[in-house]
Amino acid sequence: MNMNKSLERQAMETVERYGMLAPGERVIIALSGGADSMALLHFLLALRERLGLVLEAAHVNHLLRGEESDGDERFVRAVCDGHALPLHVLRADVGALAQERGLGIEECGRRVRYHYLTSLGGKTATAHTLSDSVETVLYNLTRGAGLRGACGIPPVRGAVIRPLIDCTRDQVEAYCAENGIEYRLDSSNRSRAYTRNRIRLDVVPQLRQINPAMEDAFRRFLTDAREDESCLSRLAEEALHGAERGGRYDAQLLSALTPPVRRRALYRILYTQGGVMPERRHLIRLEEMLRSGGRASLNGGLDVAVSGGFLTFPAAEKEPEPFCFPLRPGRYPIPGGEAEIILQSAGHKKFKNEVLDIAVDCDKINRKAVLRSRAPGDALQLAGRPRKSLKKLFNETHIPPDARAMCVIAADEAGVLWAEGFGPDVRARLGAETQRFYQIRIWRNI
Repeated sequence: MNMNKSLERQAMETVERYGMLAPGERVIIALSGGADSMALLHFLLALRERLGLVLEAAHVNHLLRGEESDGDERFVRAVCDGHALPLHVLRADVGALAQERGLGIEECGRRVRYHYLTSLGGKTATAHTLSDSVETVLYNLTRGAGLRGACGIPPVRGAVIRPLIDCTRDQVEAYCAENGIEYRLDSSNRSRAYTRNRIRLDVVPQLRQINPAMEDAFRRFLTDAREDESCLSRLAEEALHGAERGGRYDAQLLSALTPPVRRRALYRILYTQGGVMPERRHLIRLEEMLRSGGRASLNGGLDVAVSGGFLTFPAAEKEPEPFCFPLRPGRYPIPGGEAEIILQSAGHKKFKNEVLDIAVDCDKINRKAVLRSRAPGDALQLAGRPRKSLKKLFNETHIPPDARAMCVIAADEAGVLWAEGFGPDVRARLGAETQRFYQIRIWRNI
């Protein structure tokens, strides 16, 4: 990568290389008001007409910096008003939430942001750069991460895309200066109380003295590391399919795998079954159990056991009781909340994206339709994407098992019409010919 290359050209190459955007897609821009996110906003605005993108923005006020945080929010609101861009705003007391959940401020803020952004549907574009990815690699390696942690920030993860991931922070600042783009400065970025700030302020400058093109060198390393990790993960996935026996796994087959493949297979099993991010010590313990048997309780309350030649999960929590109601107007009890179905007349109005995501066309329903819990074999074809099983969509978007068990499905005799968190199947999506439709609203007791 030529570091003198313009940001727009570099970002466009990244978008095309990873197939990030398709014509007509709805994209939520994570807009903090900082230089990176403002550069991303202007890049996507330049692409909007060319690709027919439907752009919206989202801002999370973490309430950590008092008036400065509120100033960021006001700035973002003004920017979006100036571009006639719909804006979603979440105000979350991250400091209180971090203390309540026993998390660091940075990690808690990250979780709050991604939970909110992904809840809005569509694709989410974040403004992470190559510089962010370099800092992440250094941070992960210092903590003892393996190849997965050395891959940096992925260009694409589920519905999250990062068009600026091959651009440096210097390119971002130059782009803002050349185009007269105003942005906000976050005073907390200068605080050495945060580990990542110390890496950026103290470590990276030293590495740049050793090699002024160090970010370019890291980019080449990241490309190789991601390709290697992708290959090993694919082998692990294939091995899991061969070892699974109705929710159990053949311990002998897993034990016979090469260590890099075996550990990735075990990682995927633990994450899928318990929603826990297993540490290396958990994987080593499980490898020992594959050979000698035994039982262990991992962080997050997941019990695992190896006996009779199988890896099993004896203390797995029981899923919520299944439910099924006729798909017709009304309010219905669901696990952890309530579902509301509202019959609407389309008239001649143009549908907003937030309506498209929670609606199904009444005239496209194939006979008997219900609102129910998920079932084996459920599959969905989202707009502009191939048909996939709901299980695969859950895996791609990293939905934890407890949330999967609570997922609400609308279905008819031909299959899934709509799935909570994903939206309607293409066959039930609202269109110009729609006369009547059901809105499906989910209310959770949080």
